Amino acid sequence: PDRAIRANIRFSPGKFALDQANHVEPAGGPARDDHLREDHCSSAFELGGDVTRPLAEEAIKLVALATRTKRDQYDGSFVGGRAVPVGGFEQEVRSQRNESVGRLNGTREKLAGMRVEVGGEVALNTLDSHVRLSAIGPGGARTPITLPIANAFVREKRAEVSVDAGRNVTDRLCVDAGFAYEKSVLTVTGDTRASRTLGFPKPSVSLDWRARGGWHVQASLKRTVAQLDFTDFVSTAESTVDRINGGNAQLLPQRA
Repeated sequence: PDRAIRANIRFSPGKFALDQANHVEPAGGPARDDHLREDHCSSAFELGGDVTRPLAEEAIKLVALATRTKRDQYDGSFVGGRAVPVGGFEQEVRSQRNESVGRLNGTREKLAGMRVEVGGEVALNTLDSHVRLSAIGPGGARTPITLPIANAFVREKRAEVSVDAGRNVTDRLCVDAGFAYEKSVLTVTGDTRASRTLGFPKPSVSLDWRARGGWHVQASLKRTVAQLDFTDFVSTAESTVDRINGGNAQLLPQRA
């Protein structure tokens, strides 16, 4: 258990295509043929692994993970058909999402009667996204539509330190407590500029009681901080439902 090397590699290409023709008969207008075209391509590459080695009669573990995700997306909604449209919308999205994470953990099984684990993690996350939205006029003329944040480069540098300790109070009752502190620096450039530093303490405590008669009771209280979804920083449109999702450069992670 204190001497191990593991590695994993993953490549995941994906494609979604939709070509849909609709014959529309409005209640107050002439019949027409509409056309919807969606062409989405994505690819994800992941390389990771961990190394465990003995240290002072215990174990220390290093974990590393790198993920690269590319997305090319085209959406076109043509009122009156694609050949000679009279209206509609067209959108192109190009994005590159990178995530690199490294974590170091050390564990002592017996330290002052407790099992203690100390860890540290660093991460670098980026998103480079470009969105182009156009309105389609009679004859197929394209008119660009300005979105709040159509082009953005988002970067997050994050670090976290944590310590967890647990011990058996009795042969049936176990208590665990931990504390972690996460700090991150977020910057957004492109169509807007924003920069801020965030810090969150994350305490936790749990009780595990194995009662007689086969009962097992667990209770825990902890503070969690979710990771941000970088795509929420960038504006995009959904032509099929005539909706624009506005980007927000001042996003904060959900906390519970």
